[in-house]
Amino acid sequence: MAELFHHPFWGPVVRHLNSFPIDRTRHDHGAAREAARRLRHGRCVGIFPEGGIRTEDKPLHAIKDGAALIAQLTGAAVLPTVVRDTHQFHDWRRWFRGGRMSVTFGYPFCIIARDRAAARDVLVAQLLKTVELE
Repeated sequence: MAELFHHPFWGPVVRHLNSFPIDRTRHDHGAAREAARRLRHGRCVGIFPEGGIRTEDKPLHAIKDGAALIAQLTGAAVLPTVVRDTHQFHDWRRWFRGGRMSVTFGYPFCIIARDRAAARDVLVAQLLKTVELE
């Protein structure tokens, strides 16, 4: 989230974590190139394909094409991951009450598809399988 990089507290934190900004309001080609560069150098890149936090009322099919396209172009393996129960951390008063999240990891896969839509469909199908694992 590019807006985090301008925040007085979170900006230094995300920079220290070696993150890079992504403008979610448009197709950010610079961020896609940076992700691809890091993957080609053997690094790991975490992408939230929904473009933000998915709430229970937002369907999983509403993911964007970027993650699938980057995986398709670089040949990098994808490890589908689902993080649940994040809504409780939106209220800072709940941070110290011992809230719990759960993380489910699916099976790694590579995207081999003819076009962008097919790559996105493969990613959605694998994420749906991961959601069902728990």
